[in-house]
Amino acid sequence: MKTLKKYNRFVESILPKPAQTELNIIDFYIPVKVRKSVDENMFSYYTEIDEIVNKLEQDGFEASWLPEQFRQWKDSLLNYASEEPLIEDYDEDDNDEFNRDYEEWEEQQEKYDSDDSDLINDYVTDEFRNWDSFLKEFEIDDLIDVLDVREQDGVFGELKDEFNRDNMEEYFDDFDVADIKVIGDNFNDGKFTVQVRTAENLTDENIETLKEWLEGQMSDGFGEGFEQQDIEGFSVSCWWNDEGNYRLGKYKIDHKIK
Repeated sequence: MKTLKKYNRFVESILPKPAQTELNIIDFYIPVKVRKSVDENMFSYYTEIDEIVNKLEQDGFEASWLPEQFRQWKDSLLNYASEEPLIEDYDEDDNDEFNRDYEEWEEQQEKYDSDDSDLINDYVTDEFRNWDSFLKEFEIDDLIDVLDVREQDGVFGELKDEFNRDNMEEYFDDFDVADIKVIGDNFNDGKFTVQVRTAENLTDENIETLKEWLEGQMSDGFGEGFEQQDIEGFSVSCWWNDEGNYRLGKYKIDHKIK
C-alpha cells in the first residue's frame, strides 16, 4: 500500500499541472446610511423635561437645546397669563370679547401653574404642529460616519460577517465569479468595499451587470434583510441616495479595477 501511494505521488509530480487561471479583481464601494428614531412611547414614562432630555441623550440623540426652548415657551405663557384682562379696558358693548379674553387668560394661568407633564403636549403642538414633526427633530438619518468609531466598528463587523457568511457568489448567475466578499476592517468615507474576483474579462458590460446585481442585493436582497435588524441601536441601510431611487442621486456605487 505504501509503495502504491509513493507511485501515485511520483506520477502526480511528473504530470503537467493545469494552468492557473488569473483572476480579475474589482472593488465596489457601497454607501451606508444609519437611521434612528425616537420611541414615541418614552413620553408615556418620562414626562418632566429633564427626564426626557436625559433619556434622549442616553439613547444617542442630541437634545441639549430642548430645555431652553421649552423654558422660553413656558415664559411666553407667563407673560400672557400675567396680563389679566380688566373690564374697564373694554368698551361697554365688548362684553363678549372681554369674556373670551378672560377665559383664555384663566386657561393660560392654569397651564403655567401645571407641572411639565401637563404642558408637554401643548408645547409640542404650539412649536412643532404635531408629535411627528417634534420627533423628527431628534431623528438620526445620515451617512455611517455620523457614528463614533466603536459604533461603526460594531456595524461593520455585523455587516461583513453576515454578507460573507451568505456566500453571495452563489446568487450571481450572469457569468462565473470566484467569490464576492466584503473586505477591509471598517467603513471608509461612509462606504464599505465589496470585492468581486472573476476569470471573466471585465468589460463595461460585465461591470454594469455586477453593479446592477449589487444594487438589487442592497435594495431588495441582502440589504433589505440587514436593514430590519437593530445594530448598535440603529437601522442600517446599505444602499441609498437623496432621491429615494436606488439608481440615481449623489450616493452611488463606485468601482475600481485592481
